[in-house]
Amino acid sequence: MRSPNCTRPSKWLFQSKRPWPKTGSRLQSPDGYRACTGRQPVTAYTQLLLSPSLYDALSQFYQRFAAQTRECIRCELRYAPSLAKKPVSISSSEVPSHTVDPFAPPYIPELLISQSEDSEGEEGYVVLLNKFCVVPRHFLLVTKEYKSQKTPPTPEDLVAIYVLLQQALVSDPTSEWLAFYNCGPNSGASFQFIPAQAGENKFGELIARSAPAKLGEFECDVYNVKELGYAHFICAIPSCLSSKPDDEETEATLGTYFMTMLDSMIDHLRHLASEENSPHTRPKELSYNFLMTSKYMILIPRSRECLLSNGLSINSLGVGAGMVLVKNQAELDEARRLGIDELLEGVTFPKLKDVINPCDHG
Repeated sequence: MRSPNCTRPSKWLFQSKRPWPKTGSRLQSPDGYRACTGRQPVTAYTQLLLSPSLYDALSQFYQRFAAQTRECIRCELRYAPSLAKKPVSISSSEVPSHTVDPFAPPYIPELLISQSEDSEGEEGYVVLLNKFCVVPRHFLLVTKEYKSQKTPPTPEDLVAIYVLLQQALVSDPTSEWLAFYNCGPNSGASFQFIPAQAGENKFGELIARSAPAKLGEFECDVYNVKELGYAHFICAIPSCLSSKPDDEETEATLGTYFMTMLDSMIDHLRHLASEENSPHTRPKELSYNFLMTSKYMILIPRSRECLLSNGLSINSLGVGAGMVLVKNQAELDEARRLGIDELLEGVTFPKLKDVINPCDHG
């Protein structure tokens, strides 16, 4: 057992790139690395990410169209036809017998922001720009060691996400940074980060307003938003963790919160399948979307990746933040015809009628 006075080795031994020079709208390759420890590298590359002009060559053009749920929640359709050219995932029948890691080195120099290793010089993470970004400053946090998309995030992963969210918030307090992860065959397909300007996270205010008045007041701190018509599970993150984002207590807290949400989700799906005349069966593999901000985590189980009616794929930002991405005119027209409720409820699971939000207690 570690001595109480023993200083924990930092997990954040990043190799941070120097700021990138720019010629016109083209990014020049960085000219080397410099070793950083602790939070310094996170600050270094979030400052880089906070320069939207550096994304001239990467960000895609998109249009926004307002949408509204039956509960009058304002959502958004994001129309990005340029993403129709993005390569699609191959079907399971075409997957090669050996495992292919799309994020394995060598990394594209223009996309590599930073990389880290643990205190023993192994494993760690890589931070990459998203080659097919719609929103400027969209980046990926990727584990150096290959992990299947079907595995849930570990407590160490959650700490890495939380550290990045905290540093991004310090560097850009005007944005609410969103991290999201798709787990399982029906969730789409890395930990991803985007900045959301005020009001862009359509569910953020609702989630904050629905949170228990006092964390830990109830046996289970998992709650839901009654205005959302599909199953989801939320945990508020105690603000006291922000002063110590990378210590053992934070790792234990975030890990416990995530497992509590996961247990609630599994229990929900089990009850849903056992209801009389239920059209739902217990899934063979868990699929869910996970979103995290500096204030909360939310887990949304997925029944399918695409709508049965038209094959439109709905990602984490759709079901978790009310921002639905469409890639061609036909998808846009169909999404507007169906309405946002059918889009989101068509790829998720319904709530149980007897589920009570703990915040509704007197």
